[in-house]
Amino acid sequence: MSDGQLIDEIVCRYDTGDTRLRAAGVEAGFPDDARHAAGSAALRAADRYVCPCGQVGRNTMKKFLRWFAIGVGAWTAASAHADCFDEAAKYQKVNPLILRAIAWQESHNRPDAVNKNANGSIDYGLMQINSIHLNTLSQYGISSGTLMEPCKSVYVAAWHLRQKMNKYGNSWQAVGAYHSETPAERDKYSRQIIGILSRWKLLQASR
Repeated sequence: MSDGQLIDEIVCRYDTGDTRLRAAGVEAGFPDDARHAAGSAALRAADRYVCPCGQVGRNTMKKFLRWFAIGVGAWTAASAHADCFDEAAKYQKVNPLILRAIAWQESHNRPDAVNKNANGSIDYGLMQINSIHLNTLSQYGISSGTLMEPCKSVYVAAWHLRQKMNKYGNSWQAVGAYHSETPAERDKYSRQIIGILSRWKLLQASR
């Protein structure tokens, strides 16, 4: 599978509205949890796939960020490991399994994670949102402190991934670009996400 190949079974053919995966217990990104085996079986058994990968325009993004900034909903750390992945993914038309894999790669699901990079930037929270985005996010009242709130971190991550999918299409390149747009780093990261999904037995072979 090449990094530029369409993510047929993970991003495109999985219906984010399919409650069977949630019912099977895939609620968080914990790779040692037996729930992933059940979730994998549910994914293989699912007979309804769609491609929820349409473009999201600038006006939609502004609407989302305004809605997000005023704090609609009572979000908790627990919900970030359950409904927030599904809801954020559905809103931005990305796949929640990709988001869960990113959360594991970035922070091992630690909402309090903070990392300083060699270039002086800082990665915040569950999804390790880089401080380079704060200028844009601050226009909507989103600060570094906001990024330490797990569910809000997931929503921002879904937005960030959507921007990369708008640029690179429904591809592993887009997933890798979540981390870096430098080709070598981008491709390395996409392979890491593929590896996580494979270990969780959630990556289906292309048909």
